[in-house]
Amino acid sequence: MQTFNLSANIENGFAKGMQYIVTPNAQNVVNNLINGFKTGIHSYTIIGTYGTGKSSFLLALEADLDKKNRSKYLLNPKLLSECTEFEILNIVGDYADLSVLLGRKLNMEGASNSVLDELKAYYQRLAKENKFLLLVIDEFGKVLEHAAKNNPEQELYFLQKLAEFVNVPSRNILLITTLHQNFSSYAKSLNEEQRNEWTKVKGRFKELVFVEPVEQLLYLASCQRRGVHTAIEDEDTFRGIFSLGQTTKFLKDTLSYSTAKQLYPLDPFAAYVMTQAIQRYGQNERSLFSFLAAKGQGSLNEFKPQKCMTYNLGIVYDYIIYNFYSTLKDVHFDSTSWSVIHSTIVRAEGLNIWASQREMCDAIELVKAVGLLNLFGVASFHMTVKELACYAKDAMNISNAEHIINELIQVQLFRYAEYKQRVILFEGTDVNIEEEMIKAGNVVPKPVNYADELRVFFNKRVTPVKAHFYQRGTPRFFDYMILDSPMDIVPSGDTDGVVELIFSTRNDALDSIKEFSRENEHALVFAVFNNTKDIIGHLYEINKCDYILSKVLIDKNDKVAISEVKKHKEYEELKLNKAITDNLFFYNKNVTWVYRGVEQEIMSHRDFNSLISHICDEVYYNTPIMNNELFNKAEFNLQMQQNSD
Repeated sequence: MQTFNLSANIENGFAKGMQYIVTPNAQNVVNNLINGFKTGIHSYTIIGTYGTGKSSFLLALEADLDKKNRSKYLLNPKLLSECTEFEILNIVGDYADLSVLLGRKLNMEGASNSVLDELKAYYQRLAKENKFLLLVIDEFGKVLEHAAKNNPEQELYFLQKLAEFVNVPSRNILLITTLHQNFSSYAKSLNEEQRNEWTKVKGRFKELVFVEPVEQLLYLASCQRRGVHTAIEDEDTFRGIFSLGQTTKFLKDTLSYSTAKQLYPLDPFAAYVMTQAIQRYGQNERSLFSFLAAKGQGSLNEFKPQKCMTYNLGIVYDYIIYNFYSTLKDVHFDSTSWSVIHSTIVRAEGLNIWASQREMCDAIELVKAVGLLNLFGVASFHMTVKELACYAKDAMNISNAEHIINELIQVQLFRYAEYKQRVILFEGTDVNIEEEMIKAGNVVPKPVNYADELRVFFNKRVTPVKAHFYQRGTPRFFDYMILDSPMDIVPSGDTDGVVELIFSTRNDALDSIKEFSRENEHALVFAVFNNTKDIIGHLYEINKCDYILSKVLIDKNDKVAISEVKKHKEYEELKLNKAITDNLFFYNKNVTWVYRGVEQEIMSHRDFNSLISHICDEVYYNTPIMNNELFNKAEFNLQMQQNSD
């Protein structure tokens, strides 16, 4: 097992025996620093929540710049500067004026110069020795909190002057600060004028996000567990759990089996949930490594795996409840979900349908598992009754899981939600929703002339014309409209072009659109939908939901049923918009693109952007090439008005 510390302090350096593991996210942040520095950006704010490893990242970066004990974690110093040495000023943020903290670091007690003058003099001395100055302020949020409460105008002015001094492109100086949240978040107590100044100062710093994805945190966890040998009881079964996670899309493809194997006896489902829970309710890597290192009852290190028994979702539920109890008791985004899990457990305990105490306990473990799977699963995650029973059998040692799941469905604690294709916790209703959907299908007609209906559910969107903007300096935007036949639309206002999405029932629709567009001189491009089976299917499901809400659940008393039908409708609306978008920008024969009477080959978003840029070049050819976008737009509109007069 590798050495792990709960926290790092940039003034103390790495603890003895510590090794920094470079992640793609950390490398990406370094690349942004190097590339930004070369373009003249010298002031940065690295933003990441508690425990994401920002301080360790800074220590690794500094270790690479240390001439005497140079490491090779993140970068070759020559990529940043040709200076022979790097001088580092480390400041750990405190509730004090930044000028005071910087003055102390520069040993200014009793000095008559201002702090900025002293910093300039210090930099000049280093420049003469061909040294690079790196100024680091960790825990910068404390400084900003102090500034917001104590003379914010003066503190902001000092910070502005500091950033302006650092940001001179010719200077070999870099300022890096770290925050737990966005710069603007610290200005909530200020008045409007002060917030505007705060925003102006924020603009002097380039923000870099420091957030590790779940898969990367799991990789770090697997590295930390190297040397901890826990033999897998049945590798075929464990591999089956991993494959199930990929099949159900609970796991991402970027998680490797070797990483999952290294985390054993923690199974992949449990590992994903534990990591996400730690991100939401704990302090990221800090809490994750605390979990990995913990001893005692309920800990991973004390767990004794058996055949078909991993450190599973039920055990993870108990760990989260015990270790994050106070956080979960507070009102937060997930409060309702945790309350539903708890109430379902209580209801399961009170049932008299169980053949034995063991069966009741297994039912409770299944409730915990289903609750966590739905709380932390992505939208595309799906899990049938058989798949859930498979996990319960292989990871929770519940041999009769399918029987228990069906019992829980029968008593309405579980429900297999067709619209999500997964088992969910159910609070109970007298309405058989699946049966009502079938009945609605016999009453609600399938959409025929559906362009009008689609407009209601199609998310409003606008696409910027990138290449034309880069070349001409004028931002232009294309709007989208759903129509059953082409229209001669003259773009106006902020709209420079229109994408007409044509849903026609005519057999000769494509030919007529080609003819219509051949002589049209406006910035119009047509997307003709040839195969609308999926789109009509989602629209049909939406209409059935509307029928049930308006005709079946008329008295509005069954809140659970209403909630479930509304969720089904929302899901179908998302799928409807996705179906339209997927048909537009992923190469297939379902959509034919037409411009000026000619079919266009659109295989990607890039092809589409190339097309609309070409259209703008043709239609707005008189637009002058200038850097002032307001002038460009106003001048062109004036020309158009004069031409029409």
